[in-house]
Amino acid sequence: MKQSAVKAARVPVGTVGVLKAIVFPVVFLVACMIACGAFAGQAHAGELVAGSQVKAQAAKTEYNVWVGGVRVTSANKGNVLGGKKKSVVYNPKTNTLTLRNAKIKGGLSWNSGYGNDGILSTTGTTLNIKLVGANTITVPAKSTSISDGIAAFNESTSAFADIMVYGSGSLTAKAASATYYSNGISVANLTVKGSAKLVLEGKGVSNKDYDQYGGYGANATSGIVITGNARVTASGTKAAFYTYEGRVTPTYKKYTPQVKAGSSAKSIKVNRKKPAKSVYSKYKYVSIVKAK
Repeated sequence: MKQSAVKAARVPVGTVGVLKAIVFPVVFLVACMIACGAFAGQAHAGELVAGSQVKAQAAKTEYNVWVGGVRVTSANKGNVLGGKKKSVVYNPKTNTLTLRNAKIKGGLSWNSGYGNDGILSTTGTTLNIKLVGANTITVPAKSTSISDGIAAFNESTSAFADIMVYGSGSLTAKAASATYYSNGISVANLTVKGSAKLVLEGKGVSNKDYDQYGGYGANATSGIVITGNARVTASGTKAAFYTYEGRVTPTYKKYTPQVKAGSSAKSIKVNRKKPAKSVYSKYKYVSIVKAK
């Protein structure tokens, strides 16, 4: 069973070209988005205003990051979703999204509804997500082939990109049901550090013609590293984790990770330290914490 990204033809959607493709036995998600239109440093033509005065208006910069279906720009980066609480803030210099008690309910619908992602980054570099307070991502239920709570993609290489989650808060990312793949997160390498608590949920799929189709809590093709006091819980209708090239590596200093696994949170069959590697992909529910 192999999950990886493959290159596909660009498909224009408004001012953004989005592409994803599936080639058996390749597991899902090729998201390529190309920003068109205004670029950083450009200026709009002067705008005629009252008194025949001309007002120069600088063009906004569009970043290849989307949150709840909203594209991040230089104009909204300080408060991506709007509102008084400034629940989502983006720093383009460090490629960091700060979530502060954010409730993200929308999704980016790409390729005429072929896919739907709660947070999507196609910058090609590591997307950092800082957690403050309790945060949630709920991808809306739509008729779609692929659904991801969070996804990172490298457009230039047509492969998944890395994500690092850190901070003192929590994040629950829930994908929606889909035709082929439904994943809480889709990345190359996933790193969770600090005291971050990450809950990832993949839902059911309607097409089960091929063995790799299904829902995964975390699809991390190159591996997952968990450090510090971080906690990760993943669940999916197919398996909790998928790591084709790498492995799940809980590395708590001076402590041993405690792993609980089973068909659900209420049906635990494994509850021990240092379980077999197959536990992470064998069971539909896996919780990894630092042993007391």
